[in-house]
Amino acid sequence: MESSTSFIVTKDGFEVTLNKTDTELIIEAENLENGRIYAEKLPNDKIAIQEMTYELFESISDLFEGLVTAFDETFEETSVQVSPEGKLLLTQRVKIGKNEKVFKFPIPLKLLEIDPVERLEKQVKKLHREVEQLRRDNQMLKENINRNEDYEVVIPSFNPSSTCASAFDLSNNQKKATRNANSNGTLMPIHSSVILSKEKKTPSFKSKLTLLVEAA
Repeated sequence: MESSTSFIVTKDGFEVTLNKTDTELIIEAENLENGRIYAEKLPNDKIAIQEMTYELFESISDLFEGLVTAFDETFEETSVQVSPEGKLLLTQRVKIGKNEKVFKFPIPLKLLEIDPVERLEKQVKKLHREVEQLRRDNQMLKENINRNEDYEVVIPSFNPSSTCASAFDLSNNQKKATRNANSNGTLMPIHSSVILSKEKKTPSFKSKLTLLVEAA
C-alpha cells in the first residue's frame, strides 16, 4: 500500500496543503480572500527535482521535508514565501566558514478551474477541519481547567505567631519578611499563616531561604 503524508499551514494569505505519496508531491495553495486555488503535482523524478532545486534536494521526500521546515520556520536559514499569483519561493542559505551562499528557487503553481460543486465540497471539508480543531482545543481547555481544580492555590502569607517570627519584621500585609537583630545572623524558619488542606492536591516546589526573606 502506498504511504501518504500531509501538511497544512497558513502563509501569506494562503492555506497551503502538501500531500506526499511514494510517487508524487501535490502542492495546493488556496487564496483565503478570493477562494482561488493554485496547485502542482511533482513526480518523484530525481533529475527533475535536482534541476528545479539547484541540487539541494534529490527526491520529493527531501523537498517535502524542506518545505515543512521552511513553513514551520524552524531554522532561519530556510524560508518560504507565497506570492499573490500562487507561486512558492523557497530560500535556503548555506554557510561554509565565513562565506554564505543563498539559493532561491520558485515552484510555480497553476490556477485550477474548479467546478462550483467541487469548490463547495472543499469548503465543507475545510469547515469540518476547523470545527474539529475547535473541538480538540475546547476539550484540552476543559481538561486543563479540571486539572487546575484538583490543586490548591498557594498565596504567600507569613505567620506572625510562629516560633521564630520575632526574628523577622513582617510587612506588605505579611507577605514580606525582613530579618532583624533577633535573628543573630542564623538561619531561622518562618511559617505560612494558612495550613494547606489534606483533601486537595498541592503543587510541590523547592525554595531557598534567600528567596523568602531579605537581609536587614
